[in-house]
Amino acid sequence: MITILAKVKALYSDAKRYHWQCNGQDFNGDHLLFDRVADTFSNDVVDGLSEIYYMSEHREELEDLNELTALVQEQEGYKFSEEELSHNNINLMMVQELSARIEELLPLLKEEEKYSQAVMNKLDELASASTQILGLLKARIANNVVLSKLHRLF
Repeated sequence: MITILAKVKALYSDAKRYHWQCNGQDFNGDHLLFDRVADTFSNDVVDGLSEIYYMSEHREELEDLNELTALVQEQEGYKFSEEELSHNNINLMMVQELSARIEELLPLLKEEEKYSQAVMNKLDELASASTQILGLLKARIANNVVLSKLHRLF
């Protein structure tokens, strides 16, 4: 569970960082996309999973949470340099990074372990939300189209 929590917190951190670092003509759409990714992996998600798993079922493993900060740093995605941030395709590179990180998380969410039904329900919700966000990111990659431009078509 600690690995899942670390990956979720890292995705939130990455998405928020990319939210503030994106630029260029596609800024608005990508800025909103990164914000939506961050919302999907918010601290509320981590808190909810922690409360159900650690606080009610596995109190003996509570010390694991002390490692969470260190694990989050290990799980965070690529941090782009100042030079990279000035590239025309930086937003697309950020989208690709987030996509890869979510693809690493999804199999962990679907593992059948000794989790209670309450924990499995939370993991299923997160897997569903992650799959939806991954679809948006993959569409952005495949089409190199910013969501704000798609909205104008409909």
